[in-house]
Amino acid sequence: MSKGEQLDNTQGSTLNPPQDFDELADWLVTIGSHFSPAELHGAVVGALSGAMRLPARQWALFGLAVTGADQRLDEGQFEEAIGILGGLASTQLEQLTDIEMAFQLFLPDDDHEIEQRTESLAHWCKGFLGGFAEARAHTGKAAKDQSKPELTPSVVEALQDMAAIAQPLKKLKTTSTLTFAPIMYICIYICIQICIYVLCSLAP
Repeated sequence: MSKGEQLDNTQGSTLNPPQDFDELADWLVTIGSHFSPAELHGAVVGALSGAMRLPARQWALFGLAVTGADQRLDEGQFEEAIGILGGLASTQLEQLTDIEMAFQLFLPDDDHEIEQRTESLAHWCKGFLGGFAEARAHTGKAAKDQSKPELTPSVVEALQDMAAIAQPLKKLKTTSTLTFAPIMYICIYICIQICIYVLCSLAP
């Protein structure tokens, strides 16, 4: 059984993972949420990197709690959320562990203004750190009497790097697009490497 298949026990729901930022944004609109698609994607990836492994229904509950939409969905919308968020977690885990490095952050594409992409990257980093913290708390509860493994200094440093990335971006986004765009791509690359490194370090 693959890592992705371990997340697919949906009890009849069909996985329908969004493929990019726009598809996730479109789904959020259908449930009346204005939450950042980048932050939601970051939260799921952060939780996966923190070794959280859940069935699809639980991923739906996790994602809806992150967005604050968990209290206002009807049964049909919740079933759709299972397919969307359960599928998202499954595909992202597969891509994070793919030898071909298929994983990408969910951010607005290059047609959008650099300010919007910058803001979305900051949201993504915030989501990742929040999701990772939630995974650590979940691991601690699951361990019960056992203490959860301590993070190595290198993992702590990687997380600190993630937290630091968004701050300089806010200061630099007023510079010209020609000057700033390469800096943003470097930051995106670093975020991807941190995700993969942390996930591999804490893999169950």
